[in-house]
Amino acid sequence: MLIIVEQSLELNVGMNRMDVRAPLYDDDHADAISNTVAQWAEISTISKIPTTTHDGKMMISMKDVIRPILLKMHIASHSMELGSESRFTGLVLFHRYVCHFNEILLQEQQHPEQQNDFHQITNHLGKVAAACLFLGCKMEEEPRRIRDVINLSHVLNFCSSSVDNDATKTTTSDIKNEELQNIPIIIESPHPPPLDEQYWKDKEEMVSIEQHVLRMIRYNTTVCHPYRCILIIMETLGFGVGNKDTTSSSDNTKWLLTPQQSDNLILRSFGILNEVALDPSGSTLQYPVQVLSCAAIVLASSWPEIVRGVHCKDDNEETVVLPNDWWRALDVSTNDLNMARTSIQKLLTMGDD
Repeated sequence: MLIIVEQSLELNVGMNRMDVRAPLYDDDHADAISNTVAQWAEISTISKIPTTTHDGKMMISMKDVIRPILLKMHIASHSMELGSESRFTGLVLFHRYVCHFNEILLQEQQHPEQQNDFHQITNHLGKVAAACLFLGCKMEEEPRRIRDVINLSHVLNFCSSSVDNDATKTTTSDIKNEELQNIPIIIESPHPPPLDEQYWKDKEEMVSIEQHVLRMIRYNTTVCHPYRCILIIMETLGFGVGNKDTTSSSDNTKWLLTPQQSDNLILRSFGILNEVALDPSGSTLQYPVQVLSCAAIVLASSWPEIVRGVHCKDDNEETVVLPNDWWRALDVSTNDLNMARTSIQKLLTMGDD
């Protein structure tokens, strides 16, 4: 443990060169971790949207609206071959918008006559999601054509939801597994929209919505990335750097883990962070990047017991043994780590309540 403490000095220098605030950091909500998480979790839980189904009127939780949109954004990012940080930035920008949008919905609930219905809100948030993807690409200097974003938002039906969808109900009617029934089903359009007059209108609308998003989030477009933080932690604390080629290097560092073990640990940690970005409540994104990264590594090191259903190339799951309380060398308190770990673990193993 003494070695880790000494190495943490080097790590802190590296951290000073990058922003380690929470991905959903907002100057207006920069309180203690527990207060901030509770605040956003409460907003996303109590916001309800009226909608009409074949059974009559019902109230839909905002989380039921946000989850399918986040999944579609994730799929669209893969289709555009975006890097993990560009995808993460687009998702976080959408989360930030939703945080402010939720506050507006709460105000509208006090005036039912002014309240928008489910379909209006879903259509609006779908367009916002496409604009956030486009904006996220530009922020991370990995630009994509606006035509590609419009095509994918059309094909993946960003402006529709699996909630109250007759086709979806028919598809899932024979599924007996309750867990599978809770998975949003994405129904793709057979082809992208034609390059006609409507496309140019959609293009102008996306540019307009992009400006609207920037104003709504108060031009807070800087996103702190836990992915690179994990790599810094793994290398500086001597856990390992994965399977990258080190044969030509003169570094004789003795890593705690084998290349395969460290590579699997990094992949699992990244997989956990991918799930965190898809949290419809956004509560797990309220932890500082350093805390979030440590929690992801802790959970990934206990992979067989903790994490289920998160993709990893290694079929031979194993528990990786790391030094006790290693996160304390990074000035991360055990209390903050446990809070983040519990929040992520609940998201991974129980799904959305």
